[in-house]
Amino acid sequence: PDGARLPFLCLVPHPDEVPDSSLSHMAGVVGREFGSDGTAFFADQNGIAYDKLFATLDAHQHDGQPVLLFATSLAMAHVLEEMERTKRAFALPAGSRLMDTGGFKGRRREVSPEDLRVQYGELLGIPATHCVNEYGMTEMCSQFYDDGLRSIVRNTPAHGRAKRSPPWVRTTVVDPETLAPLQPGTPGLLRHFDMANYASVSAIQTEDVGVIVDGGFLLHGRAPGASPRGCSIAMDMLLDIARESR
Repeated sequence: PDGARLPFLCLVPHPDEVPDSSLSHMAGVVGREFGSDGTAFFADQNGIAYDKLFATLDAHQHDGQPVLLFATSLAMAHVLEEMERTKRAFALPAGSRLMDTGGFKGRRREVSPEDLRVQYGELLGIPATHCVNEYGMTEMCSQFYDDGLRSIVRNTPAHGRAKRSPPWVRTTVVDPETLAPLQPGTPGLLRHFDMANYASVSAIQTEDVGVIVDGGFLLHGRAPGASPRGCSIAMDMLLDIARESR
């Protein structure tokens, strides 16, 4: 929201390696359109290139260049584990930020977004104000982002990390049994109407629990009994498999 052009350090495979991955495609497009020199990818089918990533973070820590870390939430959990194991920590330059995406429950771990943000500050020097979580799904052309950093830059009221919707998206919350719309403030299943889904299904009924608040909606996670899904889980499985094969 401040117009910063930063090197994107992407902890997903390069889109040329996984052409069917919507997440890698997104990282490639956004890095090309909004990033700067130094944008790079630090993951492949063998996992995260930790040594290369840590060398890059160390270089930017000393040259004063702010960076943007782009990763799934559970990939960042792997990075933080490796940093603790190898006793590393960085103080990235002011203005650095992090965008994580996907859920917080993997095949062998569950982490809370609050705990991750604390570790982002302690081990990377990125304050919670500059950590933005993204919520989206392969069935939708649009995404939703925390409003914290945007609110700080624009000096507008924050709404407790509410997910903001683009103007062409409408999100409602419905009763999980009747699917009747619920009033703001009442938790239920999220339903999204996305006009960007041209020539596709515009209404998406999810099994994600949330509540409508001023400025957007708060995401509470998956409904009890719902099947786990998402790019964060897929990346977590890849990294676990890569770790077990070493």
